[in-house]
Amino acid sequence: MQTAAIYLPGFHDCPLNSAWWGEGATEWDSVRSARSLAVNHQQPRTPSWGYYDLSDPRVIAKQAALAKEFGIDGFCIYHYWSAGKRPLRKPLEVILDNPDIDMQFCLCWANHSWFTTWKGFESPPRKLMLQTYERHRALRQAHIDFLLRALSDERAMRINDRPVMSIYDPTPTSELSDFVDHLRSEALERFGLDVFCSARVLKPKHEVTAERLLTIFDSLCLNAGVSLSKQREFRACNGPLPNLAWLAKQFPTALKTDRLRLLYWRLTHRSHHQVKCLDYDKFVQDYLRDYRAFSLLHKGKVDAQLLVDWDNTPRLKNRGSYFGNFEIGKLGKFTRELKSAVMDSNPEGILYINAWNEWGEGAYLEPDTENGLARLEAISQA
Repeated sequence: MQTAAIYLPGFHDCPLNSAWWGEGATEWDSVRSARSLAVNHQQPRTPSWGYYDLSDPRVIAKQAALAKEFGIDGFCIYHYWSAGKRPLRKPLEVILDNPDIDMQFCLCWANHSWFTTWKGFESPPRKLMLQTYERHRALRQAHIDFLLRALSDERAMRINDRPVMSIYDPTPTSELSDFVDHLRSEALERFGLDVFCSARVLKPKHEVTAERLLTIFDSLCLNAGVSLSKQREFRACNGPLPNLAWLAKQFPTALKTDRLRLLYWRLTHRSHHQVKCLDYDKFVQDYLRDYRAFSLLHKGKVDAQLLVDWDNTPRLKNRGSYFGNFEIGKLGKFTRELKSAVMDSNPEGILYINAWNEWGEGAYLEPDTENGLARLEAISQA
């Protein structure tokens, strides 16, 4: 079993981000502006290395050295491409241009459209970039050429000597089937490479289409969001407003005046826009059960995703959610149990760690000023 930490390339100046969000906008803007929204909510979170710039090869080399020190085999780097547009491409170019950066990697094509909801803005959301699947030969060939540059790199992560390529959203199966066939054909013809293609199962409904997906992809990764989405009932935060809304719901028959009805509406309506406090213990229990059941149906073809932590309030503010009872010790226990499950089901696969640097979602292994290297230590010792 190999481990690959998901790597977000959003911490550098990007022309498209500047056009959409303002000159010089990066993921750090959301992280810096984060605030605690409840009594048990730990924000802001500050990186021990400061607000680095991923266009600097020294920063990426430092990240790679730390990851290797703690036993992480590689980075799974998000890659974006739509109609020839390539937002956030600089870190991957830095890695490809600097073979002395000693770290294995694979790519995950994050094939989703971009909306203003990424930073919690605007309702209804506005579309910034539509994800397309090029049928124009020149555009598709340009994408294939770029991917083959990465897949043929000596540092490309491999399963049974096959370079790994991951797809974020397998839903558009007809378009992706054509694309994967084209990629595999060119890789074999030009480089003698047999590409190993994996796809994420993002939502519970995808589970029923697994058989169809496995006719296109070599393996599936059960995304942590499948289990996270099952927490329909959120445990109230320790702030006064959600608790008042809860009390109002217990006594609806007492609301006999227009004034009380208006107060009730305001409380219940506003509570929908309060930060959601999730149960980490329930998530771990759900994910382990979901992974074991899913991998039993498709033994040897299901990878797992280890969610380090969760808090997307830096991006979504009070519309976000976070784990209210997360502890570093629990992360170590979850890691041990999930590794054991993967070894039983798919020992030649990859355990994807979510994530190395998703600071805007609270999912990161990099050191922060509160806990230092504790997350890395917990995972490496498990």
